[in-house]
Amino acid sequence: MKEGRRVTQNSIERFVSKIKPVRSGCWEWQASKANYGYGTFSRHKGRLIHAHRYAYLLFRGGRLDPNKEVCHTCDNPACVNPKHLFQATHAENMADAAKKGRAKGPYMKGTRHPMHKLSEVEVKAIRAAFYPRHPLFGAKGLAKIFGVTDSMIQMIVSRQSWAHI
Repeated sequence: MKEGRRVTQNSIERFVSKIKPVRSGCWEWQASKANYGYGTFSRHKGRLIHAHRYAYLLFRGGRLDPNKEVCHTCDNPACVNPKHLFQATHAENMADAAKKGRAKGPYMKGTRHPMHKLSEVEVKAIRAAFYPRHPLFGAKGLAKIFGVTDSMIQMIVSRQSWAHI
């Protein structure tokens, strides 16, 4: 293993002790987790690394390409099974996510986006009711009615947001 860090028998044993194989074939990380469910492992002098990245280094050998991410074929962020891990560029990872229907952000539009606040019917109603200088049907009034910001109303009306409707 490269990356300028010592791998000791103790660190390997500590790492393996935090893994639980499950029926799906994943090796699920049982210790601390960071954002979005990715495991974290303290490898040397308290330096943290994502557990799946450490598993890739440990079990697949070699180096991590600095221009690539360690991705999951199983789409389970807690998985550290080296057979489920591969390196890909960020663009390749996002394309894989979009293909599998698990992408967030620009790949998931409208009500498919996990953070949506409006329905398609509400978006159509906003566009139909919008009258720029009207106190109730201007951006501020519609924002209060629909529970969003007035800038979101402007983006909906100008089709910068919800353009697919």
